Order: sequence, then structure tokens, then C-alpha cells
Amino acid sequence: MEINPQSVPARFARVAAQFSSRIAISTPAADWTYAELDRRSTFIATKILDPDDTVARMKAITPARSQQELQELDSRDIG
Repeated sequence: MEINPQSVPARFARVAAQFSSRIAISTPAADWTYAELDRRSTFIATKILDPDDTVARMKAITPARSQQELQELDSRDIG
């Protein structure tokens, strides 16, 4: 699948590559670098787009995710 170089995913990928070690998201519970955010968002997008993985798709779009749940997902699925 070819990605338009001006699309949001393509532009974000360039920023994430350029500033990979900088903090992209900071919360009282955790800080995520651009590299982490790119990795996690790619993982979630892949799960959402998988027509056979309805459980992951529903979990990915649930708004009330705790930091613990995200860490558990990270350790199980994202690697």
C-alpha cells in the first residue's frame, strides 16, 4: 500500500524519525518519545485495519484506557 507523502501518517513518520528520542506525549504516569508513539500508533492502526481482529479493534477505540492497560498491551502485543 502506497502512502501519499503529504498524508498525516507520512508526515508524522518523518517527524517521528527526525525527532525519535524527543518526548512527544508527557503525562504524570509516563512519557512517550516520538519513536514510541510512532510504534504504538502503527500497532493500533494495524489492529484496527485487521478485519479478523474485532476484539483488538474494539479495545483500541475504547476511550477509557488506563495506563496499566496500555502497558499490558505494550508488553503482550507491541514488543
